[in-house]
Amino acid sequence: MDRAYARLETKGIAGRRFSGIATTPTPDRDGHSIDLAGVTFTNPVPLLWYHDQKQPIGLAWLTKTPDAITFDAEIVDVAEPGALKTRTDEATHSIGAGVIRGVSIGFRTLGKALERLSSGLLRIKALEICELSLVAIPSNVDATILTIKAASGRDPLGVSSSICLGSSMKTIQESIGEWTEKRATTAAAMVALMTKATDAGETLAGDDATKYDELGAEIVRIDEQLDRLTKLETINKSAAVPVIPKAPGIVTTLAPKVPPGAELAMVAMCLGRARGDKMLAIEFAKEFAKECPNVELFLKAAVAPGTTTDPAWAGALVPSVAPVGNSFLNLLRPKTIIGRISGLRRVPFNTYLPRVTDGGSVGWVGEGAKKKVTKQAFDKVQIGEAKAAAIVVLTDELVRRSNPDAISTVQGIMIDTMVAFLDGQFIDPAVAAVAGVHPASITNGLTPIPSTSPDADLAALLGAFATANIPLSSVTVIMSDTNAIALALMKTSTGVPLFPGMTVNGGTLPGGLSVVTSQTAGSNIIALAPELVMFAEEGILLDVSREASVEMSDAPDGTGGLVSLWQQNMVGLRVERYINWQRARNEAVAYVSGAAYPLTGSPSA
Repeated sequence: MDRAYARLETKGIAGRRFSGIATTPTPDRDGHSIDLAGVTFTNPVPLLWYHDQKQPIGLAWLTKTPDAITFDAEIVDVAEPGALKTRTDEATHSIGAGVIRGVSIGFRTLGKALERLSSGLLRIKALEICELSLVAIPSNVDATILTIKAASGRDPLGVSSSICLGSSMKTIQESIGEWTEKRATTAAAMVALMTKATDAGETLAGDDATKYDELGAEIVRIDEQLDRLTKLETINKSAAVPVIPKAPGIVTTLAPKVPPGAELAMVAMCLGRARGDKMLAIEFAKEFAKECPNVELFLKAAVAPGTTTDPAWAGALVPSVAPVGNSFLNLLRPKTIIGRISGLRRVPFNTYLPRVTDGGSVGWVGEGAKKKVTKQAFDKVQIGEAKAAAIVVLTDELVRRSNPDAISTVQGIMIDTMVAFLDGQFIDPAVAAVAGVHPASITNGLTPIPSTSPDADLAALLGAFATANIPLSSVTVIMSDTNAIALALMKTSTGVPLFPGMTVNGGTLPGGLSVVTSQTAGSNIIALAPELVMFAEEGILLDVSREASVEMSDAPDGTGGLVSLWQQNMVGLRVERYINWQRARNEAVAYVSGAAYPLTGSPSA
């Protein structure tokens, strides 16, 4: 299936109507493959923002083809100010700017739908697509937006101009050129037949006459097609929106023509090939100049990337280097648990924040009676700077390859390494705070609720929040992929799914509670009120070395042997992310331990 990873240049297009590929049989990033023959849906399906049922943005119409499930979608156009307008405008602008290009389906399995293949893949033989979502990183690599329609609302003529993202799509100008060339070839064939007969002093007859008439009919059809295309081109030109030029003095940075986040991987590869020589790395970066000029701009920064997070002196340099680090963060964040939970309370580093510990009291008072005097109690909390770091060792051959596969490999290693670590640190009850080093997990220090059954576990978690007088509408649940698919498979004795909103990628529990999945959850089921969990993040630091000696251990203590990167012809890539979190209240989080739901389709083993 042809796909393009080129820059999306919208030139002012609204982006409320768009189309593309919803899913294909291609194995996804989670090792699942879908049998298209078993896919069902009822049009239109809801269009959501990041699979959040509480954030609908429009409708989508699906179509099944032999190779894929395609879609046509429309984001609603809301005039009245409010949360819905803000959400739909954000989605529209994200598509128009090219920062959101992926889509993902939300589905439920039907019957005995899962089959484990000899390759290890999990094949889903029957499913119902319940919704389509806009996402930054689709699980299926083929799921993408291919065209964005220029016209807002449904065009009564059924005609709208579009911007093509797929390499198999042609522009109107290209089509006109191809049909014009075809007409010239056909006309030349007619002239050749007539010339042949004339030179022989004969009239056209037999096969030559039949062929000549067929070519003449083909010319008529070509002219009709050219007339249609010319009229369509005229309509598109009349509907075009002029581009307002930028004011003099404003420098425009070209958008990268590479997958989001790849710039940082390119920087790492350039530094590795240059053996740390900054000037030589800049020369290597020129290979990426057309696809991503930000790589060269990043390497030309006056200081090393890591110092841009130092508030004492390098803050002014952030605008010149931030695009590279930010794009990597935007790719990394949606893969982490933190990035997939909406509503977390984001705060700055090293800032004292007031926290209510006692809200005071209010009482009834009779006519002419004295009113009660009350007081509130506060304390303050500060989120200090903390950073997560990892060293990834790559072969010299890998960092020298500047093709897209090598870039995606380096990028994947960087992301997967950081995601696995941060997810575990965020929810593992065993992770206690170390002053000046790292925060405790959000579950550390809490008393776990022993698991009994899915229904009882859910009731116990919600009961903990109800007792603390925390609204249940905002609660988000975190569980492992294994427990999530176990819930999705559970059915009543009559075959009715107990948890119809669940999938291996999360979904919703009865009552509308959002579920986020991560294998780092293990046998724990964690529930949290996002607005009562504070987190701060800022910046990515990157360093590369070929000459260092590294203790090749995930728990270095100085006792392990050192490996010379130079001697082994390898490159060490050190990645650091500044991030921290803290519960605003202990009651903001509760968790069940020992949950290992069976994959039998029954609530109990």
